[in-house]
Amino acid sequence: MTYPIRVIAFDMGRVLIDFEHFVFCQNMIPYCNGLTATQIYQKLFGCLKAINWWNNYEKGHIDTLTFVESIRNKLKLDSKFELEELIDIVATSFFLNEGILEIIDSLIVKKVPIFIISNISELHWFALYKKFPDLVGRFPKENRILSFEVGFRKPDSRIYLYLKRRFGAIYGFNSREIQDILFIDDRKENIYEFERLGGQTIQYNCREQTTKWLAETIKTYKVW
Repeated sequence: MTYPIRVIAFDMGRVLIDFEHFVFCQNMIPYCNGLTATQIYQKLFGCLKAINWWNNYEKGHIDTLTFVESIRNKLKLDSKFELEELIDIVATSFFLNEGILEIIDSLIVKKVPIFIISNISELHWFALYKKFPDLVGRFPKENRILSFEVGFRKPDSRIYLYLKRRFGAIYGFNSREIQDILFIDDRKENIYEFERLGGQTIQYNCREQTTKWLAETIKTYKVW
């Protein structure tokens, strides 16, 4: 049975925007005392220890100044290398998903509540906000479920239940169920857990499907 959709929640990476870590690494080369982009990538993203480090940062377990200091040490950056410089370089790795604003605007016109639910660090959020203020600004502050603020990463069920509670508190549907939410994400494990809880989903990856496909797929759901 398909239930009426009362809210649509979008993932950020590979849904609203695309990103490429290697672009960031290439743009860090002038600051890294002879390291290649591949070496920078390996130090920051290329092993399980680095992935766990990022995951902890995305859950808010590491503060941003401590995280930036760790990057300075890993890449042997000059102590004068500032957070604002890093934010600007991170921003170069983000690309707006062409056509996504039209989808967002069509939902706003129809008064469909929209949320962001994203595994994201504070550093990356600063960079996104700086580069895409028009995109971020379409989502009210209280409609942004960011892992570094809530302390959980997808596919942890707690972040989905947090989304449900936030939706109910804002829009007065406290008795509603997670089945009222349409969740759009690129990762199978995130989709699976949301469906396990009873929610409705679209698995979408901007590198594999067009925004036209996404718009048409959203139309197949009963949006309240």
